Amino acid sequence: MIIGQRILARSKLLLYRQARWASTSSAYQPIFIKELIRKTTKPDDCLAEIDGKSSDIRQGKIIVDSCYLVPQYTPDPSEALTGIRFEKWFKKKPELGEPLISRWGRTDIYMIQEKDQNVRDKITDAALWKPKLLSKWSDLDGKNWPGRSNDIDQDFGYLYILWRSFNKY
Repeated sequence: MIIGQRILARSKLLLYRQARWASTSSAYQPIFIKELIRKTTKPDDCLAEIDGKSSDIRQGKIIVDSCYLVPQYTPDPSEALTGIRFEKWFKKKPELGEPLISRWGRTDIYMIQEKDQNVRDKITDAALWKPKLLSKWSDLDGKNWPGRSNDIDQDFGYLYILWRSFNKY
């Protein structure tokens, strides 16, 4: 099946979001996440929260736009993400692009999407995790989310991106 057909086929959108492999005429190959795109309106294919909570990373904040993260996929491991982290800066950092979260005169949060060609683990799937107040990392044991970012918001509650990766390509 061609990857583009999966994107366009609305009924198969869920299948595409959960896909780890794309078939070609000769063999199967993994599908990797190339980048995460910020959207202010909720698309159907945004990252889901693993416990069924809202996928809006700005939910519950006063007078702010919604923010959803949408993965873009590629079959090419050289274009795939190897890590995701967040940095907080007190002034604008044009070299990091637009801030993921802009806070009107306070610190801005930037999403750094790492693509290290020397790292063999390439991200194939990602999700959000908004832990409860007393949650621990051990609560994720058995849920198969070995990769994780640092806290996205860093000041107001906890929010992480979790991921699965593949390294046998």
